Amino acid sequence: MQGNSPHRLGKYVLKSLLGKGGMGAVYRAEDTRLSREVAIKILPRRLAEHPSAVERFLREARATARLDHPNVISVLDVDQQDGRPFLVMELIRGKSLQAILEAGPLPWRDASRVIADCCQGLTAAHAQGLIHRDLKPGNILRTDEGVAKLADFGLAKSLAGDETNHLTSTGHLLGTPHYMSPEQCQGEALDPRSDLYSLGATYFALLTGRPPFSQTQPLQLMFAHCSAPIPDPRALQPDIPQSCAAIVQRALAKQPSGRFGSAREMLQALQTALGSSPAGGTSAGHSLAQNTPSNPTQNWAPATAAAARNASMDQSVSPPPVQRRRGSLRAPLVVTGVSAAVIGLGLWIAAGGFAPVRSARVSSPVATATAGETATAAPPAVTLHYQGGLSSLASEIRAVDFSPNGDTLYVGSRDGSLHAWSLDSDAPPKLLNQQSGSIDAVATGRHWIASGGTEGTIWLTSPADPERRVRLARLSKPICALAQNSRGDRLAVGTEGSVELFALDSAGGHPKNILATQDGTGSIPAYMVYSVVFSADDSLLAATSWSRAVGIWEVSTGRLLHSRHDLGNEPISVAFLPGTARAVLGFKYQDGVHAWDYDQPTQPLRRIEAAGDRPVRTVVPLGASQVAIHGEWDGPIHLYDITRDRSGGTVQHSTRMSANALAISRDGRRLATGGGHGEPQDGGYLQAWTIERDPEEPVP
Repeated sequence: MQGNSPHRLGKYVLKSLLGKGGMGAVYRAEDTRLSREVAIKILPRRLAEHPSAVERFLREARATARLDHPNVISVLDVDQQDGRPFLVMELIRGKSLQAILEAGPLPWRDASRVIADCCQGLTAAHAQGLIHRDLKPGNILRTDEGVAKLADFGLAKSLAGDETNHLTSTGHLLGTPHYMSPEQCQGEALDPRSDLYSLGATYFALLTGRPPFSQTQPLQLMFAHCSAPIPDPRALQPDIPQSCAAIVQRALAKQPSGRFGSAREMLQALQTALGSSPAGGTSAGHSLAQNTPSNPTQNWAPATAAAARNASMDQSVSPPPVQRRRGSLRAPLVVTGVSAAVIGLGLWIAAGGFAPVRSARVSSPVATATAGETATAAPPAVTLHYQGGLSSLASEIRAVDFSPNGDTLYVGSRDGSLHAWSLDSDAPPKLLNQQSGSIDAVATGRHWIASGGTEGTIWLTSPADPERRVRLARLSKPICALAQNSRGDRLAVGTEGSVELFALDSAGGHPKNILATQDGTGSIPAYMVYSVVFSADDSLLAATSWSRAVGIWEVSTGRLLHSRHDLGNEPISVAFLPGTARAVLGFKYQDGVHAWDYDQPTQPLRRIEAAGDRPVRTVVPLGASQVAIHGEWDGPIHLYDITRDRSGGTVQHSTRMSANALAISRDGRRLATGGGHGEPQDGGYLQAWTIERDPEEPVP
C-alpha cells in the first residue's frame, strides 16, 4: 500500500468525516483509480492493538462481503495501513433511521416499507447463514430514494458455528439493550428469529418515535425484554392500523416460537398490511412531546372524583397475554452501544389526570383464585380498600415510603423530584426538592427523609423544613435500595456493589458498617442489591442481591448471622414476618414466593404453592403470617397466608404501567403502590389503599 499521508489510504483519499462509532470512524473518500466516491471505516488505533477487536472488524468485512443484495450495504475492499485495518463500502446518500427519528415517528406506511426492505435484506443474510445480532435504527440507512439498507455486520454470527463463536464465550454480552431479543439478553444460543425480534423493536420505534422499552439502565432494559408485557404501539399512536400492531406483537414475542418463522414470513405480513386500507385513515407522523406546563408545581390541581374513577379503571387498550421467559441473566455482562439519556422533566399531572378519591371510597373485596393459585382462598384476615390515586403523572414513580405516622407518602421519581403527598387532605402533593438524577429509593424516619438513586448520593431532607437538606454520603455506585429503622437512628443502603449501614441523628449522620461488598468476601456477594429491610424490632437487617443471595445481619454489631448463596434465581425482595424467625422472599422470572426459616440453616426454602410461578417486584408483611406482593409489571396486589400456603385474594386498579414500588405504613393502616412507563414524558402513577384487619390478625 503506497502513501503515508494522514488523508490518504493507498488509492483512497479521505475527504470528510461522516460519523464515529464504537468500532471506528467512517469517512467519505474517493477511489482515485476508479474515480468514484466510497465510504471507509477505519479501526481506531487503540483497538487495532487488540486481536479480538481486529477480528470483529474483519468479521464485518467477511460477513458483508458474502452478501450481494440491494438492501444490504456492499463491501468493496478491505486493507490496512500502518497496522490499522480499514473497510471500503459503497457510499450511501441518505440518513440512518436513528437520525430520521430525531424528527419524530414515521407515517405507518413509510415505517412498514422500511421494515419490509429490511426483511428482504435479512432473508438474504439468513440464507447465507448469518445472524446480524445488532439490528437497530442506527444500523439501518435509508437512501435519498427511500431504500433501506442494513449496515454494520460487526456483530454478525455464522449459524455454522465458525470463527465467531468464541467471541461470545467470555462473559461479554454484545448488542444494544433497547433492541436485543430476550434470548440475547440471557446469553443463549441465537437463531434468525432473534433478528426478527430486534427488527420488531425497530418497527415499534419507527411507528411511535421510541423503542418498546425505555428504561435507562441496561439491566432494567434486559429484564423488560425478558419479562415485561409487550407494549401496543397504538397506545402511543392511535392511528396505527391493527394489522401493523399485530406484526409488532408477533415479532416481539418473548419466546422465539411465538414469532414469525422467517424474515420472508414477516415480509409477507407487512405486504398484506400495506395492501389493506386501515380504519380511520393513515397516520401523518407527529411528535410525542406533551404540553408540559410552565410551572410543574401548579399542575397537581385536583380533578373531579368522576374523572378519577374513569381514569383509574380505563381499559381501552388491553395489553396482550404476556409470555415471560424462565432463567436469569448471566453475570458479569458488558453491554456495548449504550448511550446515556438526559432526563429532566418536572413531576406534574397532565390534563385528564386525576386526584385522590375522597368522596367515594371503592372497596376491593377478596377475589377468587386465579391461575397458579390454590383453588380455595383462605378467609381474609386482611382486606384492602382503594383510597385513591394519582394518574397521568409525567414522570415514572421509582420509590415510595410513608412518614412514621402514616399520614404522608414520600415519592421519588425518575426525573429527580421528591414530593410529599398528604393522604388525609385534598391538597396536591408538594415538591420538596429536585435532584440531578433519578430517585430510585426513599426511606423515611424520625429525623430525615433519605433519598438516593443513579447519581450515588444519599440526601437527607428534613420533613419539617424541606429546605434543610444534608448530603450524607457520595458513594461510588448507584443506590438501589434504602431503609430506616423505626427509631430513625439507622439507615441501610443497598447499591450496585455493597450493603452499608449509617448512623443517623438530628444533625445528619455518618457511616457505621460496610456489611457486604461485590466480591462477597466474608459475607454475601452484593452485586445489584435489590432490597434492604429491618425487622420489626430493629435488631436485624436483611438484604437480597442479583447474585442470587440473601443475608441477615445483626444491626448492633454488623455481624452476618444467616445467609443463603444457593438460590436458583434472583431474590428481588425480602420481608420479615413479625414475631417469627421467618422471612419471605419474592423472586424474579416466575420463581414466585418462598418462605425462609432462617434459624434453621439446613432447611431448604419452602415454596408458596399458592403464589405459583408469579414474578414478584416487592413483598411487604401484613402480619405474622400474611404478606402482600406486587408483580414486577402492572397487575394486582396479591395477598397470601404464608403459614397455610393459601391465597387471600387479589385487588387491582389497573394502570397499564410497570409496577416499581410497594410500601406499608409502620402502623399497618395503609399501603401504597407506584410505577410508570419508564420515561418522564410517558407518565407515572400512585395509588393508596387502606387496610382493614381481622381483630385477631396482629399489626406488623
